[in-house]
Amino acid sequence: MFKVNTKILLLCFITVISFLQAARTSMEFTSAKTYARIEKNLVKAAEFGLLALDKEPDNSYIPYFLAKEVFMMQKKQKEAGKMFLEALRRTDKKLEKPFKIGKIKYDTVHKAITLYADEFYNTAIDYFNKQEFDETKNMISICLKLDEKHIRSYILLSEIESKSNSIPKAIEYLDKALEYSTVERQIFDLNLQKATYLRKGKKFEEAKNILLKLASQEEFENDIILKRSLFFLYIDMNEMEIAIPYGIDLLYKMENDPNIKMSLIAECAFNLAILYRNKGATIYNEIIKYFSDTEISNEKTNNQLIDSETTLEYYQNAKDYFQLSLDYDEESSETTKQFKKEMRKIMKKMKNEIIPSLESLLKE
Repeated sequence: MFKVNTKILLLCFITVISFLQAARTSMEFTSAKTYARIEKNLVKAAEFGLLALDKEPDNSYIPYFLAKEVFMMQKKQKEAGKMFLEALRRTDKKLEKPFKIGKIKYDTVHKAITLYADEFYNTAIDYFNKQEFDETKNMISICLKLDEKHIRSYILLSEIESKSNSIPKAIEYLDKALEYSTVERQIFDLNLQKATYLRKGKKFEEAKNILLKLASQEEFENDIILKRSLFFLYIDMNEMEIAIPYGIDLLYKMENDPNIKMSLIAECAFNLAILYRNKGATIYNEIIKYFSDTEISNEKTNNQLIDSETTLEYYQNAKDYFQLSLDYDEESSETTKQFKKEMRKIMKKMKNEIIPSLESLLKE
């Protein structure tokens, strides 16, 4: 009796299956892979790969192959992007060679495509640095279609909108980034940026709510950049009585933190100087107006003399903080120098002219 050799049958079965699988791949796609992988002829690989797209309209691996092994190798990002998007439009297909990154296994075309989002983000950054914002947006559009949770892309779009003063749109993109963020520090930074945009859009109360909420978290309560944002917010809101002591405390913390740039310390000192200058100017203007008062009295004049001393104190503080700003400013701002010079000039005028004139108005 004839005996069947099971090993031979199994080998024949495997051979037939392999043949059938090969038969399902078009000649054009086989040629494209040969040109790309063996002959290293990417021009021919592209030619036959594009023909294969029509021959196998449901095969998502063909556009994936064209994007990954042909167009990206030719530095043709736009063409690669079109192919990745075409692959996503087609039914998902198993990769020829599945792989793992860490604990994540990538075994299908659609899953592997997400890994290439960064390529388009990096190209977007190149366009952004060249101020080519339309091209930046085109690349980011591809990036987000490959990976809708690409946080850095939303941040970049937000920055672009901010540059064109489209604050609501900039905040919208930041909110999208926050939606996908899971890292605590990143969430903090995004909220800090959102508060900055809200300040820019003059939505001060909304900004204040965000910043105070961040400050209530133990891990961030002493964050100097957060405190800096609050300092600027109080200035924006014209809350000088809060801003000045807050700024003085911030300046002290900045000076004692070796990680803080000198330019930021100079900036803080400059803004404190401006606050004191503005406080002094408010009273100074009232004193000048008093000289045209039709009902001058000793009581009023004495009050003006007291206010003059207060004004001199404010101007002296302003002058000192302008000097401190110059001490920390490595570029020695001419604007700051002029402000300091102005303080010295006004103080001299008050001591030599205004105060003596007020004293002369006193009647025995």
